Amino acid sequence: TPDHIQSIFLALSEATSGSQSFYRLKTLELFHALQTMDMRVAEKRQTWLTKGQTMIAKQIYADIREDPQSPVAVSELSQRFGVSASSIRNYFRCVYGESIAAVLRRKRMENAARLLCETDLMVSEIAGAVGYENQSKFAAVFRAFADDAPLEYRRKMRCTDRSSLPQVIGD
Repeated sequence: TPDHIQSIFLALSEATSGSQSFYRLKTLELFHALQTMDMRVAEKRQTWLTKGQTMIAKQIYADIREDPQSPVAVSELSQRFGVSASSIRNYFRCVYGESIAAVLRRKRMENAARLLCETDLMVSEIAGAVGYENQSKFAAVFRAFADDAPLEYRRKMRCTDRSSLPQVIGD
């Protein structure tokens, strides 16, 4: 199983909240990953990493999961772990199948989607909370992630959530 699909299942298994929106988002993310997956059998060059190299990639991933709104500077990671920037990038891609930037962007958008569903924060506040200073840039990245603008996504998710609730006469 590709690492990015494993990461979806890992997030589902580690979920502590029973938020229906979270499970819907992860299901959509899984469908998207499966739909865009290259199903052709291709020869892959095997890359073997040592335990230390794998641990570096896993530590970077843990840091991203813990604080996805903080920027990740590969040059700082390079100094921290005492290896070249290109090695850091290679270790991470070998372990997770994606670049550091792609994982960081996905984690930020997952947090943004959760905030859109669960809070009444303004889009500009959510953009700042997930590490984007520019609301327009955030909206463009979110649209690429969720196929909807942030406010449209919020509206759809809230309409979906409310439609599953029993109707109260007189509302």
